[in-house]
Amino acid sequence: MKPWQNVLLGLFFGLLAGALIFLLNTRPRGQAISLPAQPTAAPLVVHLSGAVVQEGLYELPPGSRLDDALRAAGGLLDGADVEKINRAARLADGQKVNIPSRVAESPDAASPQRSAAEIQVTPGETQINLNTATLEELDALPGIGESKAADIIAYREKMGPFQAIEDIMNVPGIGPKIFENIRDQITVE
Repeated sequence: MKPWQNVLLGLFFGLLAGALIFLLNTRPRGQAISLPAQPTAAPLVVHLSGAVVQEGLYELPPGSRLDDALRAAGGLLDGADVEKINRAARLADGQKVNIPSRVAESPDAASPQRSAAEIQVTPGETQINLNTATLEELDALPGIGESKAADIIAYREKMGPFQAIEDIMNVPGIGPKIFENIRDQITVE
């Protein structure tokens, strides 16, 4: 090889080595992508009472139905009145469901037996969330029948979620008197 070829070859390998060192010492361009963790829905906690094998609180996956809760409770007792419950009803977190019995109460009982698996809401206990309640849950509130419950659902679908419990008075047919009767039994979350 001629001396000028050796110089040219040395220059070529020198440039190649310099480029390699430059590439190894430079930081990558752009930023790393971080994916946020997907939120998981919280489980539902429901209270089953009445004609079930094991009364109590049950933790169920979101979207569960009454039938799922009944299976978790060990099933229905022989005296359960299955004609008065809707096993396909969706459950809400904090809901209490009383499964009625076919056995008639004594005439001197303090309160009449409920006709369906209804939400048992009393002040200081579980409250019904106006933004997630089903027709059946709203219908169980005092002074709210099936048509007013449907109006509440239609209002929230049209106007968006309730911001405060007082917003229920914006629903036609629900005034201050009804609101005062249910104020301790409702919430917005």
